[in-house]
Amino acid sequence: MGNRKPCNCTKSMCLKLYCDCFANGEFCKDCNCKDCRNNLENEAERTRAVKLSLERNPNAFKPKIGVAPRGRVDVERLHQKGCHCKKSNCLKNYCECYEAKVPCTDRCKCISCRNTENDRATKFRNKFSASSDVRPVLGSVQAEMRASSPFSDEESEAETPEPSDPKTLPWFYMTDEVVEAATLCLVAQAEELESEGGVTDEKLEMAILKEFGRCLGQVIENATLQSSVA
Repeated sequence: MGNRKPCNCTKSMCLKLYCDCFANGEFCKDCNCKDCRNNLENEAERTRAVKLSLERNPNAFKPKIGVAPRGRVDVERLHQKGCHCKKSNCLKNYCECYEAKVPCTDRCKCISCRNTENDRATKFRNKFSASSDVRPVLGSVQAEMRASSPFSDEESEAETPEPSDPKTLPWFYMTDEVVEAATLCLVAQAEELESEGGVTDEKLEMAILKEFGRCLGQVIENATLQSSVA
């Protein structure tokens, strides 16, 4: 079941697309639903409901958060249908865009949104500006490391100069969000190739490594851009 939330359907028998379990192509398990038919015991009825939903909308069971082309090699993750938030400013996890860590777009019908691409970029810059507060702490830690070093101060300074600005350190940009986004891109690339069929392990490995290089290039490009802005 993982992190999936249990549904609370009472009238649909969990065979309509507004049942999250059914819409995600999953059976109900440990849910709070009533008169559920979205299970192995009612597989025939469930199959008919799936077929009917696909006849009405061929994209009914595609992921809400998809990968859309943005250039020749660049891609972006977007909500396929858009959210409909009215009170959260799209800054709470019950906004599907915010929960998936993607910006709201013109597909959304949200009100007073603060999760646009510009909002996220501003928040990103402010986060970097606020990070200057950690410099004194980093300085004291570096002083302790030099004091406990088996080398002399001259040797330490000559061979491994300590950067005074945390923005010069690679881990400053490798946040959990960046790692998660890169991982999703790698998984999407692997799934796309596997769906084509007849792909060798060598070709799959090369494609994933190439995608990893592209993701790493984006991180470096954004890091360079942020450094120049600062």
